[in-house]
Amino acid sequence: MKFHVRKEELKSKLDIIRKSRSMTKSVSDDMGSILLIKANAEEKSLKFYSSNFYIWSSSSIIVTDINDTEIFDVELSGEIHLNGPNFIDFISTFPDESIITFEIEESNDNTSLSAKCKKIKGTKKVNFFKIEANDFDPNPPVEDRKSFVISCEKLLKAVESVEYASDVNENRQHLFGILTEFYPTTGNIACCATDTIRIVSYDELGIEKVSEEPIVLSPIKASFINAIKTMNNKEDVTIEVGETQTILRQKNQWHSVPNVNKSLNDEFPNWREIFKKYSEEVKTSFFINKNSVSECLRSAKLASHTKYGVRASFNCSEKTIKFAADNIDDGSIVKSLYEEVETIEDIQGEETDYSILFIVDILTEIVSNLPGNTIIFDIINESKALLIRCEDPAIRIIISTIQ
Repeated sequence: MKFHVRKEELKSKLDIIRKSRSMTKSVSDDMGSILLIKANAEEKSLKFYSSNFYIWSSSSIIVTDINDTEIFDVELSGEIHLNGPNFIDFISTFPDESIITFEIEESNDNTSLSAKCKKIKGTKKVNFFKIEANDFDPNPPVEDRKSFVISCEKLLKAVESVEYASDVNENRQHLFGILTEFYPTTGNIACCATDTIRIVSYDELGIEKVSEEPIVLSPIKASFINAIKTMNNKEDVTIEVGETQTILRQKNQWHSVPNVNKSLNDEFPNWREIFKKYSEEVKTSFFINKNSVSECLRSAKLASHTKYGVRASFNCSEKTIKFAADNIDDGSIVKSLYEEVETIEDIQGEETDYSILFIVDILTEIVSNLPGNTIIFDIINESKALLIRCEDPAIRIIISTIQ
């Protein structure tokens, strides 16, 4: 095997592998740190594969994409298994814009890949010894899959709108993932995540579900997001949904990430029905400046205690909201510097005053993740929960209150 490639081209493809987290850096986990390199002189292609047997990833360089054989070319076909993290670290030691030549070297004791780079003075060279990896399979499990194509930018927006609400409690694994629904006929997408305290949804369809059955996937959150972020968000991505794995494909790269166990996924709450029910119970809606709420919560958080949270008092006649936090030292009410929101833009529905207690960290995180300048607090009957909306009609949130 022999090929040469410019450092920047090589590094960009290896970064795709690295960012997908399909390789471990653990010295003790040799199989999980393997990088398989395949060079094909006939196709003029260079392909990289990695897997920790949980996530699979692949990226490639093809000479027709670069259209410059001085920057990239394959002279002799071949393949080799190397320690991936060490190989990636080594590439970074070469100077920028350098052309690196790689060649398999055979000896009586081992097979290695040598790398050299012509410089002003001398040649830089190192050997990467071959790892015996007969059990290494660069491809994910074979299974029946449903496939669809979607804009990568659209998918990333939907996932990032809900990811922060996904559960991190290992005892509730059915809530680990991001439940994602794709509607082939309309091309719409819906995502939902919850940690039982809040439910966050991104739903292009609105509350009402369309008649067609969606393709449903629920990949593990971190793996799914890492894979999406390695891709070009200006291009479409093909998604193949299997029982155990979800594969994302784009030009010259693909990733296979694990799904939440199907039996566990059945325990995910019926979020559409929950949002529909709560929306019908809304009594009053407050349209508020987001920055003002953020300032109030930031100050109230300094004096609050997780057990008690922060109390929001909604006053319709004065058109104000006051935030107060319970002090952990003496139990007295501490008013923050920015306790009063004076920029309520509108009030719709019943003009009733409300006093609601929240977990301040949860409410602060929700507000900080909402786009736009205006947020809408929908007060639900008996104040058992709060429905939150924003300028993007696709985003809806339900947060439980402290009773």
